[in-house]
Amino acid sequence: MSASAPHSSTSHPIPPHVGGGERRWQIVLLLLLTAAAFRLPGLFYPSEEYFDEVYHAKTAKQYLEGQPPTEWVHPPTAKLLIAVGVWAFGYEPWAWRLAPAIAGTLLAPVFFLFARRVLPTERAALLASVLLLADGVYLVQSRIAMTNIFAVLFQVSAALAVLRAALAERLPFLEMSLAGVLLGLALSTRWTSLWAWGFLGLVLVVVRKRRLTSPGCSSTIRPRRWSPSSATSGTTTRT
Repeated sequence: MSASAPHSSTSHPIPPHVGGGERRWQIVLLLLLTAAAFRLPGLFYPSEEYFDEVYHAKTAKQYLEGQPPTEWVHPPTAKLLIAVGVWAFGYEPWAWRLAPAIAGTLLAPVFFLFARRVLPTERAALLASVLLLADGVYLVQSRIAMTNIFAVLFQVSAALAVLRAALAERLPFLEMSLAGVLLGLALSTRWTSLWAWGFLGLVLVVVRKRRLTSPGCSSTIRPRRWSPSSATSGTTTRT
């Protein structure tokens, strides 16, 4: 009587992208809450204008009062956004710093979504986002009534929209329109955002050309994804 061969079960690897969408939005929420925890508390200190707040916060108030602006070097969008807090809560330190703090809070999850597009793994994108959160420059710019943080938020958001459009089968109207609006907001915040127009335009042309003319061209930009054929070899493909 021959012994029967033991039953062997073959383990099937779980595709890395299964549940990835839900996990991605969990990370987005975590980054949003973490950024808010470091940017929103204590906006009332110091209790007076400091550094360039003497120009930007005061100009926001002057816009509300219909007076000629003190600061006119850069376009008005950021100062108008600062004015929203002043209009809603009065000319208080935390009120004129509220809009920059919100912009700095939103920057973290937007940057993660952008990094997820250009880096090969979710872990790398998360690490890049953590480094952004830990950067003192972005923390300070998020807690002071200045224009820089608005420009960065609009530029990164525009870059995400442009990249999504460039990697699509056909140029999507929504992403291209959104990119145009965001680039317009960036330029209407700081003139230095003009470089983003040229750079992102070049990115769109180069990526789009490779996307259409070279097989697998998007593999140099888009994250790696699991495919059934790679399950047994332990490798991943990019789409």
